[in-house]
Amino acid sequence: MIIRSFKPEDYKEVCDLLISRYVEPPHEISDLNGVCFVAVENDEIVGCHWALVGESTQAHTDFTVAKYEGKHIGSKLMVAVDNELRKRGVKRHTFYVEKHSKEMIDLIIKYGKSAGIEVLREMYFCRREL
Repeated sequence: MIIRSFKPEDYKEVCDLLISRYVEPPHEISDLNGVCFVAVENDEIVGCHWALVGESTQAHTDFTVAKYEGKHIGSKLMVAVDNELRKRGVKRHTFYVEKHSKEMIDLIIKYGKSAGIEVLREMYFCRREL
């Protein structure tokens, strides 16, 4: 599996993946500015992680999706995105994690200095210092 930056020609395949995982895709390709990485296996996009980066030192992940469970696709994407965010001077990363996603919760604990995890109805809201 290869983790790489999103390319404009990935847009349709990323949108199809998002729809297949019940995530609303961005309305246009320019919505994917910020930090966007894809996971590619056998010439197919099998995962995507998109973080919004503004003028501050904080980023927010809008979505992380993976076609397969148990292959640590989300984990590998998160590490790549965190590395890019650090390069850009981002100090805090916020995101939501579905309660059933044990792999992502374990990753948060393993790789990040968690500033807090709040339990919401079906999600965890996480703040991590990078």
